[in-house]
Parts: sequence; C-alpha cells; structure tokens
Amino acid sequence: MKQDSDSKVYQLTGFSDSIYAEAFVEVHHYDILLKIVLMNRTSKTLNNINFEVLTQGNLKIVEKPIPITLRAESSATIKSSLKVSSTDNGLIYGYLTYEGTAATEPHILNINEIPIDFINDLLPAECTELEFKKKWAEYEWENKVQVNTTMTDLMAYVNHFATSLNVSLMSKLEDSDTHPSNSFLVANFYTKSKFEEDCLINMSVEKVTLSASEKKITGLIRLRAKTEGMALCVGEKCKSVR
Repeated sequence: MKQDSDSKVYQLTGFSDSIYAEAFVEVHHYDILLKIVLMNRTSKTLNNINFEVLTQGNLKIVEKPIPITLRAESSATIKSSLKVSSTDNGLIYGYLTYEGTAATEPHILNINEIPIDFINDLLPAECTELEFKKKWAEYEWENKVQVNTTMTDLMAYVNHFATSLNVSLMSKLEDSDTHPSNSFLVANFYTKSKFEEDCLINMSVEKVTLSASEKKITGLIRLRAKTEGMALCVGEKCKSVR
C-alpha cells in the first residue's frame, strides 16, 4: 500500500433534495470510516434524520450513524465505521429518512452507491519459482483474461504490464526471449494485496502479423488465488492494461 490510508469524497444526494449529503470515505487497512456531511436545504427544521447504511461484499458495519435533528439551512457531520475481512470489491448503499415539522409519514431519500476497491494498490512481492509452482497447484480460484493492447513489442508490453499493476515480474527472461525476431513470450508475475492475500499471474503472449505493415500482440493472462474475490479483482485490473 502506497499510503497508510486512502480518502475519497462521494456525493450521496442531489443539490435539489431537502437534505444534501456527501461522504468522506477513509480506508485504513481493514477499517473504513464514513464521515457523512448532512445539509438541511429547507427553511424548516427536519427531525429524526436517520442514515441507514447497507453493504454488499465482505463489509461489516461496526458503528451506525446516530439520528440527528437539523435546523433550517444548518449542517452537521455524522459517522459510521465498517470493517473488511478479505480482498473483494465492496459496495456501500442505503437511504436517508427524516420527519418534517408536521406529524406525517417519514420522508425517504435513496443515496448514491459508494464503491469500495480494496486493491487499489497491489504490492510487488517475492516468491521463488518453486513456491510459485506449489501455490499454482494449490489455489482453487482461477480467472482468465484476454490480452488487449495496441503495443507491438512483447518485452515492452510485459514491462508495461508489471509497472501498470505494480506487480513483480518473476520470470528471468533470456536474451533469446527478448530478441526482436521472437514472436512468443511467457512471463510470470506475483503480487499481494494490502490484506496480504496473494495472486499468481501467468501471461502467454504472441506477436502475430496481420499485414506487411501491421502487427498485433494477442494472448492470455491466467490468474490463480486462494480467494474468489482476489482472482476477480486482479482480473479486472488486468483488463485495464492496454
């Protein structure tokens, strides 16, 4: 992880809603802190404002926001804390309820979803060839991603892939592998998430000739991990490397 925590701001409701809400999301390793700013956009007091937090994925709500009352055109900050148990993409969603001055049914405002990416920063890690082979045989979850790039140099693409994902290139590529005339290359990569969950990556790429002036790299990226979430999340990141 490049930093001890990551912080982002998400708009939860619209400016025309009675309550404007935005959330400051701080991710500290296994802990997520939501600082939710609520603004009363009306000229009346809004009572019993309750922020109901719901989650999807390996997220557990530790502390729920406390209901509050907001005077006309005033604002306040409430908090909620969550924990994550493993690497997986998560989602925070929910709704706001509040009461006006009249004794009527509570008003409901749905909030915009907050996506949580727990592997924003993959970490290069050490792994011997023997350990790689052993883990490859043991890990059950596999994901496959087709190579999709505009690059035409195999070694340049392999290095670009490792740099873009911030993963370790394990394979010791020989001079024959990187020779301009070579049209096929196999490389292995190893990485860990901030939760110490690892992922094995095997890439097989080939340079094909489409015409006298046009060449293209094609191939397959295979990933194996101990958990499904890790295999799927890293696979999505592989797709983004062009």
